[in-house]
Amino acid sequence: MRSVVYFLPGNDIHLLIPAGIKTKINVFVDHELVKTSIIDPWNRDNDTGELLWE
Repeated sequence: MRSVVYFLPGNDIHLLIPAGIKTKINVFVDHELVKTSIIDPWNRDNDTGELLWE
C-alpha cells in the first residue's frame, strides 16, 4: 500500500504508522528527497539500538 500526503509549509507533521509493519517514509521538499526513514519494529533501531517491542 502506498500513500501520498502533502503538508503546508510551517506545519508539524504527525503520522500514525500501523504497529508490526516495516515502513519506509520518504520526505520530499520541493520535489527533492531530503530524508528516508525505515521503521522496522522487529529489528533494533539504528539510532538507539532498542527494539520497538520491548
